[in-house]
This record gives sequence, structure tokens and C-alpha cells, in this order.
Amino acid sequence: MYPFRVGELDCAVVNDGDLLLPPEIILPPSRRDEWPPLELDVRGFCALPMNCLLVRSRESTALIDTGNGTLPNKRWEGGGNLLHELLAAGVQPSDVDLVVLTHTHADHAGGATVLRDGRLVPTFPRARYVVPKADWDFYTAPDRAAQLSFVRENLLPLAEFKVLDLVEGDSSVTPQISMVQAPGHTPGLSVVVVSSGNQTAIHLGDLVHHRAQFEKPDLVRDDDVLPDLAPRSRERIGQLALERDALVVAMHEAYPGLGRLARDNGRILFRPLG
Repeated sequence: MYPFRVGELDCAVVNDGDLLLPPEIILPPSRRDEWPPLELDVRGFCALPMNCLLVRSRESTALIDTGNGTLPNKRWEGGGNLLHELLAAGVQPSDVDLVVLTHTHADHAGGATVLRDGRLVPTFPRARYVVPKADWDFYTAPDRAAQLSFVRENLLPLAEFKVLDLVEGDSSVTPQISMVQAPGHTPGLSVVVVSSGNQTAIHLGDLVHHRAQFEKPDLVRDDDVLPDLAPRSRERIGQLALERDALVVAMHEAYPGLGRLARDNGRILFRPLG
């Protein structure tokens, strides 16, 4: 884990590993000439890190996103290291009492459940799971739930075990953790804002998949659910991060994915720490 402080909060980036997938999944094929340079393996796949965020206070231990998980029906290979990394740092699954999902896609919610004695159960047995309602409503609609394994395996068990809290709009989850809507990639995509004293960190979820999407906010994925909203969300959250001089945790940037945003000739740039 990569530790850092936000005011009185102990935070750490926890890496679930790399998701391996074709770059066309994250950047529009029709605009290939605008893609940033990407390192591809022999299959033409790129490695997309998955940087989750642990937030510890005197009152609670919260986890922001859960990575790709270990269940066998993954859409894309990779990841599944989250629990190992937590255990190596002395954090047991039962220590986590709050899980916040920026949205419900498999590489963010895949670690929400595990197979135990042949049954899907919540990975973190004491935790409440906070999920954007707009995403839940969209992806658990019967026609989609029947087609998408992550809905059946990672989402529906949370309702079955009655550990699910659905939130709408900009919402305060705890005094230090809030969710701010950033729709586009999905209907309910939210960033998670962590604040203590005069310091702030923002977990970006899938607001961007690559830092180039801050510089070109209209570089949206072909399968974004609400693509017309994505550029506006990036501008809004970018402005929020700039106003607060926030650390940002970019889910899919090279580990640890920590940096700050800056404006340069009207463009927003992601500048990694170090």
C-alpha cells in the first residue's frame, strides 16, 4: 500500500493489480490519431492499474472501490490482489466497515463479493456497501442483469445480505467522506471526496481512464452510457479539485495514481506526484 495523510485521516492507495484489455475499450477507435502513446503486449492489450483507496479514522475503516475481484467469470483478466495487499498491511476483511463504490462496473465492484463454501457472500462481512442508485437501477434492470455476470455476482448478493445503501445525487456518507455525481461513463458514476481539516483527496473512479481525457474531455468511450455528460463532469470535478488543491487518486493511472490537477492554457492536466 502507498500511505499518505489527509488531515487527521490515514489513507493508503491499495493496488488490485492490472486489468488487461484492448485499448479500444477505454479510448474511441474512431479517434485513434488522438490517442496518447500506449504500451501494448503481444496481443495488443494494455495494462490498466486498479488503484483503490483505504481511509482510516478513529471511527471507521472505509474502502473506496474493490477492484476486479477473484471470481472466475471476469470479463477481463487481471487484478484480484486487493485482499492480499490489505492483509499484508495488517487489515483484515472484518476491519472494513464501509465500502463505497464509485460505480458498479466489474473492475470497481468485482471485489465486493467472494465465493465461500460455494455461496457468494460480501467480502467485507461487517461493512455497509454504498452504491449510486442511478447505477443500481440501470444495471439491475432485468434485461441487463440477465446478461451481465458482475450484476449477478457482485451486486445482487449485496441486496440479498441486506448490506446495501443506495444514494442519490451528491451525498455525505460520513463526516469525512462524500460522493459527488459525475455522470457520463455510467448514469450514477460518482467521485469520492475525502476531507479532513483543510485537506482533500478525491478518488476519481472512472471519471477518466487515462490522463489524456482531462486534456481532451470529449475523448469519451464508445460505450459510455451518457457520453454527452462526460466532458461536463470532467470539467466540474477538475474545477473542484483545483479549488481545493486536492490530491487526486486516478484509478487507472500507474500505481499509486496520486497526483494533482493543474490548468495550462485552459486545459486541465494531471500531474503525478514525484
